[in-house]
Amino acid sequence: MIFHKFVVFIFLFICISCSEKSNNIDQTINRLGAKLKANQCVVSININKDSFYKVESIFTGGGIINKTGLKISLKDQFSGNVIISIENENWYKTKPYKVSFKEGFPVGANSGSFLIGKISDIINNKGEGYILYNGYFEVKYLSPKIFALTVVGQLKSPFGEENLKSIDGIIIWKNPKLNLAEIDSTSVNIDFK
Repeated sequence: MIFHKFVVFIFLFICISCSEKSNNIDQTINRLGAKLKANQCVVSININKDSFYKVESIFTGGGIINKTGLKISLKDQFSGNVIISIENENWYKTKPYKVSFKEGFPVGANSGSFLIGKISDIINNKGEGYILYNGYFEVKYLSPKIFALTVVGQLKSPFGEENLKSIDGIIIWKNPKLNLAEIDSTSVNIDFK
């Protein structure tokens, strides 16, 4: 009987935790998305708990969705950029839209990539860039109204042997400029409530 109560307690705790995380994401989307115009995007990324992009950064971009993948490229006014892809035959038929990484390689059903970068020294044309090395990114919402993605894990510079850096963040794109090729928009719709 005690074991049964313990199992029920753990189940309820997990459900409440998941619900709270979902509510926090929804609140963040509402708060940040209200400041955006069509095809504008906020990229709120923390690396080692420090903001990677400037607070005033507004990203714009485009992407394509087809039967073999999702490819997105975003750029801000300070030469920051984000490139995201999900790759798998008929990837859109199975949710969640997620790509997990272990030691730089995708694991699971979907392949893909998550790259971020920025110019840190305009005069000398020097930049800073990273790939998702461990962890995952997941598309939470994907519709004509909103695109929202979360990312958690560790980054690595593609050049050199730097230490891994932690990443957590969210990307919110209002009225995303996405070209749907070969598939019906209702097939990939995860609408924001």
